Amino acid sequence: MKLNHFYLLIFSLLIFSFVSCNQSDIKEEIKKEREEAIIKERITFHSKVYQKAIEMKDYSSALTYVYAIMADDSNETWYDTLAQLYTVLDKLQEADKLTELRSEVDPNNTNIQYLKAQTLLSKGDVDGAVNMFKKLYEASDSIKYLFDLVGVYQATNKTKQFTETLAEIKKHRSYKTYAIETPSRTGEKQLISAQAAVLFYESYADINKGNFTSALKKLDDALKIQPDFEMASELKNRIKTQMSGYKY
Repeated sequence: MKLNHFYLLIFSLLIFSFVSCNQSDIKEEIKKEREEAIIKERITFHSKVYQKAIEMKDYSSALTYVYAIMADDSNETWYDTLAQLYTVLDKLQEADKLTELRSEVDPNNTNIQYLKAQTLLSKGDVDGAVNMFKKLYEASDSIKYLFDLVGVYQATNKTKQFTETLAEIKKHRSYKTYAIETPSRTGEKQLISAQAAVLFYESYADINKGNFTSALKKLDDALKIQPDFEMASELKNRIKTQMSGYKY
């Protein structure tokens, strides 16, 4: 009889131990689930306010929210966003370091390579930026990078390279279907047909030669393709104002 009581005691202790351990595991699991839910809520909240800051062009606040998101979210794409914000905010040293680091970790990341090219331009390293854009074009055959090169060549008065790259764009397979982003009066980006954009760039070449009549003709053609092309319309008005001034 005493032996049976002993076995019952041992069995009871085992049951108690099992139940206690099981309850402990359940509590830990519930705690973990709550923590994960809180983190998810934080990420969602910070992502929303980040997006709002971007819409308002409040890039300093957007940077703060990205830091907050990265404290909870290990998704590496946020590093690309961070590098982009550094570039926009003219934090060139930080952008340079981060793009270098990301290039080592992910050498095939075209977004980082593109940001690197933009950072080089901001630092005044035109040759470095041109080489980067050329590498990106060679790797992807994307007409986008040819337009980047045209923009650099125009800004640096490299007429020969400017003309050659425009000719290359015209022969590209995406020439008739591609649209590039250009600034608008509101500060938003405007999508412009590649054909209209080329005419716009060619009008600048005419202006540099003093051929305003030809420049106006190209701008008119660009506006026929895309009537809402704000930069073409503004340049056309400036040329007309300048030409009318010559009559007096």
